[in-house]
Amino acid sequence: MTDVLLCNPILRVNGGSLERLKLVCSLSANETAIGYLIDRRHNRIVFFRQGNSTGMITLPKPFTMDQCARLSMDWLEIAPYGAKPEHDGDSYKGWLCYTEEWGFIEPYSANAFLAVEPQWMMHGK
Repeated sequence: MTDVLLCNPILRVNGGSLERLKLVCSLSANETAIGYLIDRRHNRIVFFRQGNSTGMITLPKPFTMDQCARLSMDWLEIAPYGAKPEHDGDSYKGWLCYTEEWGFIEPYSANAFLAVEPQWMMHGK
């Protein structure tokens, strides 16, 4: 398999731990991010590979995917999760890490390559 085949992976994985998030972030098409933004409209943190999108915070130096995972976990500590789901079991705060079509995050197109949002993790009795 060549790098060309890995240029736009589609990811959609959830979890709760930093270690799992590091692993998922490492599967993205990029090794580093140059910036991020908190997308309040979609309640997510978005990472950028290039460009200067409105609202993007440029990082002091490129962040590795491990650093992006840590930043995401820090943000998730204060992110709104909404009401805890009611079901026959328990729930805890977790995350959903993903890309959208072509491995991009809309509306930022090819500039953005990864997003993380809060997600309730549910398990039965």
